[in-house]
Amino acid sequence: MFAICRIAVLVALAVFGCEGAVKRVVIFKFDGVNAGSLDRWLARTDPRTGRSVLPWMNEIFVQQGTRVENFYVRGISLSAPSWSLLDTGHHQVIHGNVEYDRWTLFPYDYLNFFPFYFNYGEKKQVDMPGVEVLDEDGIPLLIDRFAPLQRWQSFQLYQRGNQWSILRESVPHHFEGRSPKQWFDEWQTGLELEASIGQELERELIDALNDDPVLYLDFFSGDWDHTAHLTNDPDSQLRAMQALDAAVGRIWNAAHAAPDGPETLFVTVSDHGMNTTPAVMSQGYSLVHWFNGAAGGGQHVITDRHPLEGYKLSGLDPFVHKVLNPSAESLYLQSDTHYPTVVLDLDGNERAAIQLRSNAWNVAQILLQQANRSATPRNVKAACRAELARWAEAERARWAPRRAGLLSDVSVLERNIPSEEGRTSKDLEVRRVAVRAAAERTEAHDYHEYVAAVDRFLAMPRNASDALVPKESLGPANSVWDLQHYVVGPAEQGIVLTPEGRIDMDRSFQRVDYFAALRAIRVRNQVQSGIGNEPVDFTAVPVDPAAFGTGLTGAIWLCAAPDRQAMVLSRQNGDRFEIQYLPVANLSGRPDGTVSFEPAPLKPGLPLHIVEDPNLRLPSGDAQWLSEWHSDREWLDALHLTQYSNGLIGLTELFRAPQVESPKWTASLPDSDRKCLLDLARLRRELVAPDLEVFASDHWNFDVRNFNSGGNHGSFLRESTHSVLLFSGGAKTGIPHGVTVTAPHDSLDFVPTILKLMNLPAANLPGAPIMELTP
Repeated sequence: MFAICRIAVLVALAVFGCEGAVKRVVIFKFDGVNAGSLDRWLARTDPRTGRSVLPWMNEIFVQQGTRVENFYVRGISLSAPSWSLLDTGHHQVIHGNVEYDRWTLFPYDYLNFFPFYFNYGEKKQVDMPGVEVLDEDGIPLLIDRFAPLQRWQSFQLYQRGNQWSILRESVPHHFEGRSPKQWFDEWQTGLELEASIGQELERELIDALNDDPVLYLDFFSGDWDHTAHLTNDPDSQLRAMQALDAAVGRIWNAAHAAPDGPETLFVTVSDHGMNTTPAVMSQGYSLVHWFNGAAGGGQHVITDRHPLEGYKLSGLDPFVHKVLNPSAESLYLQSDTHYPTVVLDLDGNERAAIQLRSNAWNVAQILLQQANRSATPRNVKAACRAELARWAEAERARWAPRRAGLLSDVSVLERNIPSEEGRTSKDLEVRRVAVRAAAERTEAHDYHEYVAAVDRFLAMPRNASDALVPKESLGPANSVWDLQHYVVGPAEQGIVLTPEGRIDMDRSFQRVDYFAALRAIRVRNQVQSGIGNEPVDFTAVPVDPAAFGTGLTGAIWLCAAPDRQAMVLSRQNGDRFEIQYLPVANLSGRPDGTVSFEPAPLKPGLPLHIVEDPNLRLPSGDAQWLSEWHSDREWLDALHLTQYSNGLIGLTELFRAPQVESPKWTASLPDSDRKCLLDLARLRRELVAPDLEVFASDHWNFDVRNFNSGGNHGSFLRESTHSVLLFSGGAKTGIPHGVTVTAPHDSLDFVPTILKLMNLPAANLPGAPIMELTP
């Protein structure tokens, strides 16, 4: 069907012509706008006017433009990862809205704007944190294709530099003429300063349209996303969209009046969708409280923001990146909050990324505590010391090569740290170098501190206490076996010895199988019909692909129940990236990191619910197709209309090994130094990876601050992944009028399409231009 539609569009383009000249591009970036909601509003007539309720967008992009009907975020439907795809055209290296280095707990907080503006003023930052990470990984932004004087960028997540003039103008305009009472009332109900900033952004963008050198402009707004999170009221959501529609109209008119109007390309894009419906209030479940409690293991939990009850006052501090939520039910760390054991990224709403402290470190700390307790029998103390000595010796052997590699890479980093003298320079490139130097110095210090702490820990002297356990660190990552046998405290009967006098590792500890425990979560007070009482849909974790064949590049275990599991396997077959969906059952990890499993049939109820979905489009009509290897494009064609849309592809993107490149400032370094710095860049990305991802059931969410009753995103559900992509242009651009592209596309196709339309090179990008726009 899609092939027939595509042929029809191409024939129309051949008849009417589509070749054009695009000199300038204006991109409207609307965070979180769901394509389904937008389509309904575009088609809805206002009885008062006889026109669409979104008159400008309907006229510009439907009547005079091209609409990509099935456009999806590739990967998880979160703002930071999603915008990185759209702003670079490269595979994701950022996979959350906040990420933590598990060794040092250094936070990468991608959504917190306020510290960036403050640090920019203090000359401690030049770019948003996401841009800094992409620069470290050698991944250029779309705007980097244009010289600084050729681009005008609004405030956004991947913001390069800052426009102080906008803040300088908008803040006085917002507060002038207001009484102290009005200021106080607004502070209580929520500052509306963002609206003033948006108005000033619009004014400056319109001014920039008359600046001949400016070839790239964008207008970012998160207003609709914020509204839809708060309320599922259709009228409120429509009003937020109508405000954006009016801004589009004003900018369109200004652009057409500018000298380059006929050669200006207009694009509207959203990073992901929003799972919102008038019939259902999104239901929240607190994973923070669950992990704090006995069922979750009594863990001390770190989040990036204050949760719920602490948010109203403590949450006013905009500089917070790490909040410790201690547990009163910890079985061995009750009063010691220097040891966080779980880190949660809950900003994803419909998903949570979970990092847990090293299972082996938990065991070691408990044994150290028992060995130093006066009440512990002498023979048990001796067994604890002996077990610790054996463990430390084996762990030193495992740690040695990683330690040597880290210190070698950090040494190269330190040797090449530039001067910080340019921090006060007005030249942003010079200031960037100074800012990078400060960040690299801090990073080198933190890794040296980690190495020293681990060395002291693993030396394990005979009189060692649990104070030797590294504080404020999660240590090495956990295997599937660790997560299925996670130690949360000593056994009720204490440490048990075998007849030979050694520690009985099976009987001496209380353990949690996190896959089973998360599946077992139920609520009793569910008052909405149509929503189940199970907040967790499924969990996902990468495993060693060797158990599933040779030549595989990835293996992801999806677990909904012991008999409802699947593997998502991937491989590179020449130029084709291929994926297979393989049902399994009763997968178990082994202590050596390998896994065992039972083959299972393809059946309803498996994760992603593929086989039973009525909107599944099998090319052959034969269900056997689902068990075979296919390219990501072939899977997208078959699955994109289903409940989980392109979730199968999105999972491979989420767990894909980051493809980092050498940053431009290393070009003059010796090859050996460049290799070390590239290894360090890969390590940074490895250390922020979660131990497992948890996905919420439909209309459930895990948001830490407020359960967002209006709607949420973060999952692979189609409502959350279905994004907006619209094109229009001046008379010379050749953008087809009144065309709807029905073939599915994802985020990786966005940048290649823009570059193709502007006649700019797009070498080494994994996506492809949309044929209907660029035949």
